[in-house]
Amino acid sequence: MQTDRSFEGRSLEDKIMTKSHKKAEASAQQQSETPQPSVAFAAPVTRGLMAHHLTLYLVGGQRFTLDEVTQSAAMPQNVAAFIRAWRQNLDVWHSPGNDPHFGVRVADVSLYEYRVEQIGLKRKA
Repeated sequence: MQTDRSFEGRSLEDKIMTKSHKKAEASAQQQSETPQPSVAFAAPVTRGLMAHHLTLYLVGGQRFTLDEVTQSAAMPQNVAAFIRAWRQNLDVWHSPGNDPHFGVRVADVSLYEYRVEQIGLKRKA
């Protein structure tokens, strides 16, 4: 049986990394040779009032909604903290402002939905 001598004495992780690195280099060379068309994307709106909606769907079928209005499109800290706890499957109580009477147990959340939208001013007719 013939073996590749360049991999002798290396761990399996090194072998995998070396092979994937060679593939990445080859694809990068191919991409650099072909001209890329320039595409202009619209910049996200970051000015004005932004509404952040976090809807939590609980195991029992209930829904729990947190709405927050800020001046930026960046995710609020309490939303980021909830998502981090939910992804780590932590059994903790999440409530905005650390209110012991208003909140939700993170382990009871089966699905969440996060949306951001700009609040528009209504025009008078």
